[in-house]
Amino acid sequence: MVRARRYAQKIMRRGLIMGLALIALSLSLQSTQKPVAFSLSKDIKGLIQATHLTRSLIVEGGALRLDPPSSAPTLQESRVLALWQSKGLGGYGFVADPVVFLASATLNTVPRGTPTGFSPPTFASRLAWVVAWENSGVTSCPDHPGTATRFKQRAWLEMVAADGSGQGVTFNTSGTVCGYPERAYAYVATYGLSVPWTIISTQKPRCHGTSRGCGRLLDALVRISLPRCAMESGSSTGGGGGQPSTLEVFVAVPMVGRGCSETKDQIIHMQVAANPVPPVTGLMQNYRTHGKTLTYFDGGSHTLRFSS
Repeated sequence: MVRARRYAQKIMRRGLIMGLALIALSLSLQSTQKPVAFSLSKDIKGLIQATHLTRSLIVEGGALRLDPPSSAPTLQESRVLALWQSKGLGGYGFVADPVVFLASATLNTVPRGTPTGFSPPTFASRLAWVVAWENSGVTSCPDHPGTATRFKQRAWLEMVAADGSGQGVTFNTSGTVCGYPERAYAYVATYGLSVPWTIISTQKPRCHGTSRGCGRLLDALVRISLPRCAMESGSSTGGGGGQPSTLEVFVAVPMVGRGCSETKDQIIHMQVAANPVPPVTGLMQNYRTHGKTLTYFDGGSHTLRFSS
C-alpha cells in the first residue's frame, strides 16, 4: 500500500514537471516567433484564441506593436464592443471582418484630436482590448483628375485600455481613399451617445422668396446635456405618417479618461418637428456587418441581432 502511494506521488511529480516544461517550451517558442506584419483584420483570425492574441503583430513598420497579453483585463469585452459599435451619427455604418482580442499594445506615435485640457492617451506595453476592422459598403468619390493610385484597402485598429480608465486610441493604416494615397495616423478614439435635450423655445422659420411656407419644421433653441469633453456630432428629426415626431441629438465623446465624465449643458440651434417625443438616450448601435446584425470574431464567431 505504501509502495503504491509512493509510486503514485512519483508519477504525479513527474507529470507536474513535464507540464511545467511544456508551458515553458510553449512560452519560449512564442517569444522567439517572428512577429507578423499586420495587413487586414481577416488575416489575423488564426492568431486569436479565446479572445487572446497569440503572436506579436507589427503595424505600419512598428508605429504600433501588439503582443500577446500577460495579465487579465478589468474591462469586459462586451463593454468594449458596445463603445466601439456606437460610433457614427445615429445612422447605420457597415463594417467588414471585425476582430476583437486582448493584447499588450505599444503605440509609437502621438494621437491626434486630444481635447484642450487633457493629455493624449499613451500605450506602452499596456493591456488593451483591440478591435480591428475594415469599412464596407459604397464610398462616394469625386472625379479623379489624374491617374488613380493603385488601390490599397485601409484598416482600423481601436485600442481601449483594459484597466477601465476610459482611455482609447484608434489607429488607421495607410491605403488609398478615392484614388489618393493616405498615410497612417492615430487619433483619440471616440464613442457616440444620444443625449437628453430640452426645447427652450420655438418659432416659425423665415421663408425668403416664397409664399408657400417653409414646411412643418420649426426653428428651435435646444438645451442638451453632454459629457464635459464631448462635441455635438449630429442630430435627427422625423416622424409623420401617423408616427410620433422624433428628435435625437448625438455627441462624440473622446476617450481621454475619467476627467471627461462630468457633464455640461450646451444650447444649440436646430430645426425640429412639432412636439417631438423624448429620445432613447445612451450608447448608439451603429455598426453592422449585414442588415440588423453584427458578426464578429474573438477566437470564435458571434452574431448580435438588433430590433431596428
